[in-house]
Amino acid sequence: MAEKKTAKKSVAKTAAKKRASKSASKSSGKTEQRFKVGDRVKWDSSSGASVGRVAKVATSSGKIKSFEFKASKDDPRYIVETDEGKHAAHKAEELRKA
Repeated sequence: MAEKKTAKKSVAKTAAKKRASKSASKSSGKTEQRFKVGDRVKWDSSSGASVGRVAKVATSSGKIKSFEFKASKDDPRYIVETDEGKHAAHKAEELRKA
């Protein structure tokens, strides 16, 4: 009888872990992708799709012109340079390989 209870608890724990994992991946909606300097990327902007390259991977907070961004090693920002020479900071989930 004790073996059945242990087996049920084990199955319940496994199911709970799977639900938690699915919930965590659904919260971001996408699998997090890491980029490196030089990668060509694209992203959606208010004026349509934009294309550029990763100029820097920021792992600490910073500023681009008057825009301040927060970043860390666990949550980096990708400083991208557009083909027009403008710079912007983006989260990984906002970018796609071009």
